[in-house]
Amino acid sequence: MKSKFLIGSLLAISTASFVSTATAAEVKTGYFVGVEIGSTSFDQHITSTYGYDETVSDSGGFRAIKGGMYLAENGRGYASIGTVSIDEGSYNIYEVGYDYLWYNNSNFIPFAGAALGYESMSFDDSDLDTISGITYGVELGAQYAMNESVDFEFGYKIKFNSNDVELFDGDVTYALENESNWYLGVNYNF
Repeated sequence: MKSKFLIGSLLAISTASFVSTATAAEVKTGYFVGVEIGSTSFDQHITSTYGYDETVSDSGGFRAIKGGMYLAENGRGYASIGTVSIDEGSYNIYEVGYDYLWYNNSNFIPFAGAALGYESMSFDDSDLDTISGITYGVELGAQYAMNESVDFEFGYKIKFNSNDVELFDGDVTYALENESNWYLGVNYNF
C-alpha cells in the first residue's frame, strides 16, 4: 500500500511538471516536499563469546518522505522519515540533513551534503531485540529541474551507524554497520 502511494505520488507530480514551462535553473527559495524510492544495502556484524565472528551483507527496498527549505543561495535543509524492508524485518530512519547545491546555468543541479539521524531496526523473530542508534553520513546527487515547481532527484548516500545489541545474555553481539543507499525522488517546490 505504501509503495503504491509513493509510486502514485511520483507519477502525479511528474505529470503536473509538464504543465508549467518556466525556466527552472534559477536559485531556489522557499519550501519543498518530496518522496524517494530506492535500494539500501548494509552489513550486519555478528560475534559471539564462542568464537563466531562474521559479517553478512543484506539489502532491501527503501522509501521515504521529506520536507525542507532552501537556505541562503546554495543550500537546503531537510528532515525525512523513511523505511527499509528486509527479509528479517524492517527498520525506520529519521534524518535531518543539509545539501550544498551547485547552480550552473542549466536545469541539472549537482549537490553534496551531510546528514544525521536515528535508526530503529525491528525483527520478525520476537526473540530478537530492536536495534537502534545514531547514524551519520554523506550524500552526493543531482536534481533535474523540470520547472520552477518540480525537481527530479537522484543520489547516493553512505552512512555509518552506532547500532548494536547484545543477545542471549551477552553471548551474541549483533551490529548494524555501514550502509549505502541509491535513490530516485521527486520534489515539489512551494
